[in-house]
Amino acid sequence: MVDLSSHPLTGVVAAIPTPVSTDFVPNAGQLIDLAERLLAQGCHGINLLGTTGEAVSFTRRERVRLMEDVSKRGDLVARMMVGTGAAAFDDAVELTRVADRSGYRAALVLPPFYYKNITQKEIADWVSFLIDRAAPRSASIYLYNFPQMTGLTFERQSVALLRERFGEVVAGLKDSSGNRKYAAELASLFPGFAVFPSNEALLAERVQDGFAGCISASVNASAALARAVHDDPVGARISGVVDQMNAIRTALTQLPLVPALKALVGSDLNDGNWARTVPPLEPLDETMTCQLMKAVTEIKSGQKMKVN
Repeated sequence: MVDLSSHPLTGVVAAIPTPVSTDFVPNAGQLIDLAERLLAQGCHGINLLGTTGEAVSFTRRERVRLMEDVSKRGDLVARMMVGTGAAAFDDAVELTRVADRSGYRAALVLPPFYYKNITQKEIADWVSFLIDRAAPRSASIYLYNFPQMTGLTFERQSVALLRERFGEVVAGLKDSSGNRKYAAELASLFPGFAVFPSNEALLAERVQDGFAGCISASVNASAALARAVHDDPVGARISGVVDQMNAIRTALTQLPLVPALKALVGSDLNDGNWARTVPPLEPLDETMTCQLMKAVTEIKSGQKMKVN
């Protein structure tokens, strides 16, 4: 079995949304409140400013300010990874430097996603230049594989090159491709390399597949259930907890995920401002919000309902 004990983050990691003002400026205080709530509910860690966090919709200055504001809570950032991917190389370097000096446990790095027809060596070289320039001293580098969005994949060739060049500095990968075979293959090929699928349904098979846990948006709505599955997969399956957790994810993913998640968080916290999204994403309408809330409430109470 792969020993992941040395990795900075393992287990259930919530990819959290970013609350914004009417001018679409991130609100650090609200984000901290949500992170604390999710950690109290059982999450091992938090991923901020990822796809769920609408990171690429913010300027570098806005992202740096949010990262630094959150980092004032040192006890919190010690359990956080932060997305530092950007189209501009210098932006990605600066964001990764800020992540490192601010105490985040890991920086989650996208490939150079604007140019699509590039080789695995070119992808690895780009990440290598970033690491050389940012020179992280404490924050590990995690690769963010999301080919549906970026048009690029971190294949075994680029991962192998980066592990050869930087060893444990390149500590793992978040896979949002939905390809379990791909994720399990990377976990098997690279001992000690922490692979996180984005689907918490795979928590029940994490030991056999060698996964470090999951980094998921939908565990914002099912943190306690996901932790129970992580801690006792067999018991959670027998008790129906796995089915409840998966049903909540299904209810969310039948809708535009980020708007649905922000609407659900806003409803849970009784704060309608949470439902606000950054263009081009549009907030969930009132009818769909009510349907989603009803579905999730009934799932958590042991009933099942499909969102139409």
